[in-house]
Amino acid sequence: MTLKKSMKGEIMILALIGELDMYNSTEFRQQVDGLMEKYSPRGLLMNFRDLTYVDSSGIGLLLSLLKRTNRNNCLTCFCYVQDQVMEIIKLTRILSLFDIRSSEKKAFDYLESQISGKKHFLNAPITINEDSPLMKREGMKHKTINIDFSRIRYISHIITQDAPPEIREYNLLEQQISEIIKNAVRHGNRNDISKSLKIWWHFSPRSARLIVEDEGEGFHNLEGWIGFYRKRMECFSRGDFETMTDYLSYRTEESTEEDGGNALFAAVEYWNRGVVFNNRKNCIAVARDFKC
Repeated sequence: MTLKKSMKGEIMILALIGELDMYNSTEFRQQVDGLMEKYSPRGLLMNFRDLTYVDSSGIGLLLSLLKRTNRNNCLTCFCYVQDQVMEIIKLTRILSLFDIRSSEKKAFDYLESQISGKKHFLNAPITINEDSPLMKREGMKHKTINIDFSRIRYISHIITQDAPPEIREYNLLEQQISEIIKNAVRHGNRNDISKSLKIWWHFSPRSARLIVEDEGEGFHNLEGWIGFYRKRMECFSRGDFETMTDYLSYRTEESTEEDGGNALFAAVEYWNRGVVFNNRKNCIAVARDFKC
């Protein structure tokens, strides 16, 4: 068996030629490990077009490789899996562990898109930057109010009514605006009606922006939440859902039974142009682009 290696950006493409069995297992592992260590790819594409035979030892090698690439945050995809190879994968009932595409292009495009999404996950999902464009208030509507929990949904509804029909009908828009305001009332102003809340908003047929500032002491240990979120998404990106159960809820000594970070987890996913805090961490700016 021989290996042909090529690199396209952060993706390593390995074409396997010949047979993968117990007789060349040591050589295969040494070659692949050496290439992985040298190039540190973000994605590994294995082309089986010219792989003519695999035995149980070969399948064991591929499973071992999957474990190592997952551990190293490297996504793996296979293409052009021949009938004999596919049959033995099915017989061993491990087909679900292999991400198989019909062509090298489809496998490459899939890896490229997944790596791009993974970069988004592993970058800081929230930034602390008062100079961010999302913090600019020019041209935005503004309201300063004193509210408790009882008026959050009403205020959120009134704000959402300013959105054009193209995006107003997106069911989550009002709910996500409500969650941002709720966090400011609950965690910032501690539901103290004497403390005010400042809200800025702007909508277009394709976008939504929101800024909410409370009078609280700011988001305690925001950096801790970001680190927690990184670990959560690292588990998700490598399919390690067992470990991910350790990162379902972010709690501190100040957390109540209702807290768990779920609102902020959802905000990071929903507001796809960013989630930004000021230095004091008592003001949050979010934005979303819509595909209309």
